[in-house]
Amino acid sequence: VVVGGGIGGLTVAALLSARGVKVCLLERQSQVGGCIARVEFGGYDFEPGMGLYTSFGPGGIYDRLFSQLPVAAPRTSLLASPYVIRQSDGSDVIDTSLGDLYEIDGGPAGLAERLADSIKLSGGNLRLNSPVLRLSYDEAGRANGVDLLSGERVIAEKAIISNLTIWDTYGKLVGLN
Repeated sequence: VVVGGGIGGLTVAALLSARGVKVCLLERQSQVGGCIARVEFGGYDFEPGMGLYTSFGPGGIYDRLFSQLPVAAPRTSLLASPYVIRQSDGSDVIDTSLGDLYEIDGGPAGLAERLADSIKLSGGNLRLNSPVLRLSYDEAGRANGVDLLSGERVIAEKAIISNLTIWDTYGKLVGLN
């Protein structure tokens, strides 16, 4: 069981699914992506923001990640112009410390959506609108799954992975007891 469909939860669920592990990813929102998910308003979807991203080139982390998945990485475009930082005195400095910078076609939510596609293609279960309340425990006091807001209990055969913040993992999922 993977709790949380942000980029970390999607990545671990996609890799585990691709390796044949039975995975159920639970996301409380109506779409995947966490902070990079599309924003829904008035019947329209909006990108969360424009971004510049590293690690998409040959041999980069996303190249290595998607080489293990049954889907292609989202298309990216290498930015030809250097990254410029405007300083407080109004002067511009060219910053090359980040290396090559890319923009993701379709925005950053496209990355999350490709990982979600991979989970489904590999036989994983992706459940949206499924808020998790807390861990569930067996008679011996061992965590054995999660309880959902709906009252349903999802049993974990191997492990429970939290992609929540540290505060939500301990404050909500694990709880004070």
